[in-house]
Amino acid sequence: MTFIARGSRALVGMIHLPPLPGATNYMGQPFDQIVEQAVQDARALHAAGFWAGIIQNTHDLPFTATAPPETVAFLSVVGWEIRRELSWPIGVNILKNDAPGALAVAAAVGAEFVRLKVYVGAMLGAEGVLAPSAAEALRTRQRLSSNTEIWADLFDRTSVPDSWTTTLEMARTVRGALPDTPVAVGGGVSLANVREALDVADVAIVGSALEEKPFTGPVSASKARALAEKAGSGLLTSSTGDSLQSRRQ
Repeated sequence: MTFIARGSRALVGMIHLPPLPGATNYMGQPFDQIVEQAVQDARALHAAGFWAGIIQNTHDLPFTATAPPETVAFLSVVGWEIRRELSWPIGVNILKNDAPGALAVAAAVGAEFVRLKVYVGAMLGAEGVLAPSAAEALRTRQRLSSNTEIWADLFDRTSVPDSWTTTLEMARTVRGALPDTPVAVGGGVSLANVREALDVADVAIVGSALEEKPFTGPVSASKARALAEKAGSGLLTSSTGDSLQSRRQ
């Protein structure tokens, strides 16, 4: 994690996509509508001062360890359209732990980073055992001649939920062990606790707390602004919408 430095107090927003074509639960929503909503979500996050957004195939159920080719293809189009609309960093997360797919999308669209749920060790979730992705991720990145950053989760709370207190304790442990490494907190961040998260970590990843209907979307511009103001952090934007690489003080 280098494009966000230690002490940044940065906000990163989730762009939760509905079921994509090819998913078992895809209900026929036209793909151009999915893309347009994702772009609108990105605009709302950017305007509120979020430093970046993460596109994720959130509602492709049931989850599998790796995604099929069509998911990679459709996510690439979503990422490309967001990048075409905004000069703004994005990341990619493909559920449940698809490192090669996420890195391929990132390389295709110019995303700054990928988030990987299980990087070392293993987790047991509803989809079975999630194996570590580190070796495959590093080989894929080398094969693509990519410099995409890898944001590796210390603990996959989507497989084994934990408490907010436990999340903060983990962040403090990492901060103590790796004082020069940027740390992100994701999962459970809300308007009520975002300052607490950023007192411990350099980045807060926010998802359902920003949405008009939590976990179903779309991003609420007013909720995004309120959370950014509460955090006292974000990117200032010019009157033209161009990012100014400075923090609110």
